[in-house]
Amino acid sequence: MESFGDVAWFIFGITNPSPQTSYLSVQTIDSNLQLCEYVVDGDGVHHYGALYAILINSMNLLTVRRDESRVLAFTTEILPFKFHSLCSKVRLQHLMFADDLLLFSRGDQQSVMVLLRSFATFSAASGLQMNKQKSNIYFSGVQWPIKDYIISISGCVEGQLPFKYLGVPITAGKLRKADCQLLIEKIVERIRSFGAWKISYAGRVVLVKSVGSPHNEGGLGIRFSFDWNRATVGKLVWWLYYKPDSLWVKWVHQIYMKGGSWANHSPKAHMSGNWKAICKVRDLFQSGYTDGKWLAGNDGYTVASGYEWLRPKRQQVGWARPIWKSWALPKHKFLAWLMLKNTLNVKAKLFKYGICADDVCCICHIDQETISHVFQNCRYAILVMEGVCEWLHIPVPTVNGIIWVGRRKWSPLMNNICLAALMAVYYSLWQQRNKSRLEGVSARPSVIIQQIQTCIRSRWLHPKLVLVMMLIGLLHYVEVYLNYMY
Repeated sequence: MESFGDVAWFIFGITNPSPQTSYLSVQTIDSNLQLCEYVVDGDGVHHYGALYAILINSMNLLTVRRDESRVLAFTTEILPFKFHSLCSKVRLQHLMFADDLLLFSRGDQQSVMVLLRSFATFSAASGLQMNKQKSNIYFSGVQWPIKDYIISISGCVEGQLPFKYLGVPITAGKLRKADCQLLIEKIVERIRSFGAWKISYAGRVVLVKSVGSPHNEGGLGIRFSFDWNRATVGKLVWWLYYKPDSLWVKWVHQIYMKGGSWANHSPKAHMSGNWKAICKVRDLFQSGYTDGKWLAGNDGYTVASGYEWLRPKRQQVGWARPIWKSWALPKHKFLAWLMLKNTLNVKAKLFKYGICADDVCCICHIDQETISHVFQNCRYAILVMEGVCEWLHIPVPTVNGIIWVGRRKWSPLMNNICLAALMAVYYSLWQQRNKSRLEGVSARPSVIIQQIQTCIRSRWLHPKLVLVMMLIGLLHYVEVYLNYMY
């Protein structure tokens, strides 16, 4: 009695021998369809020549991919076809991703011939053909005579597992660390290139703890990758509850749950590590469901809501909006964020840990160098702040300028200009403090004031920003205000 294994036929790349020139091949399908929506209105299609053809060809491309599925499904139903051993219950014979096609069947000559005949029928109708140079066929437990015959009739080259698809290793077993080593090396190399790793160890700890919080809680608005990953897996958990028609859900029921209840399922020791991780996330999110509904709502689960439910919450701060919603330079915003978080390495802090010999201000050489002294109380800082405030025609703030301006009931335009100027002041003061400490010299306050004025004028009269303000009708007011400040 002859036994057969399984065959997975991966067709990477399907080509069109006579592409239609009216389809924008350099754009995605979605981009072409968005252009089609521009052409179509409520009464029908405007006859704009090539644009009309783009609409027809874009729709035809989507229709062709749908017809491809229908041809394969129909042919394998009426002809003697045996499914892959792991695909029989869900009756899966193909998967499509973008312009790639993956075919699966039992490793016998007849089943492979059915797939070839199905694809030949589709090619004859659509004009799309297999690119054999980019296609591979993979076997498992198939005898050599049958394997050689299948390779000869398909014209594809036999591939070996594991292989990479879109940079991700694909293997028949559990992924090992060695399989993902290239991805790990790329990620580590990218992390090492970050300028943040040049700061001290304590600075890294503060940065890591802060970046994962949203802006209104004093963070940088960068998500915690671990919690975001769990929230993403939570979407699969929700699918298993509410998407029984999903192909992936059907496959999971066939392989793991065997028709049992998802809510009461316990993974076995021999099951996949990924499946065990999904079950752990299900247990984690159980308290978020009330009567089968996520957060007692009717809209269903979203990754964003899952992440918000998972992440650690911190007390909100009042200075976040003036910093991050202003039109200041990003480096100025970041320095202001460090200043308000009290994480800058001033000499008072360094002297406390025995890193420097004294805690005297690097610029005035009189008082202790603290954050409030460098940016507010130092004679050098007072002269610079007075000069910029005189140029802005606003009073000198008696507290932190960012918080003070954020509380003013001025126009949004004036608020933005004043915030950008004050954050430029703080950035320049910190630059001069570092220059004085490392080189022993600092620029005159009048020079710093002039540099800040130039920075603000060039920032607000940048050609791209001018175009935006012209569109929203603000350019005239900006010109009047800046001319008033000359």
